[in-house]
Amino acid sequence: MTSSETQTLWSLALSGLMAPLLWFLRGSIEQGRINGEAIAALRVEIHRDFATKGHVDALLTHLEERFDRLEDKLDRLLLAKGAKQ
Repeated sequence: MTSSETQTLWSLALSGLMAPLLWFLRGSIEQGRINGEAIAALRVEIHRDFATKGHVDALLTHLEERFDRLEDKLDRLLLAKGAKQ
């Protein structure tokens, strides 16, 4: 076997080993890109559904005010009913 034949065989063997390795790396990089896009979409979705502390406090204050008004109306109703008797 001559030197050029040996070199050709080594080139073929290394090419045969490198092709699957490069194919695997390309697939891994593509999957990483897809995962990155999925994470970004999830972050957007989480922020869309997330309520801030200030927003929750404002809603609770609004509910408390409505219950206070309802309580006042019930008190007036009971007092008016008691005065009629």
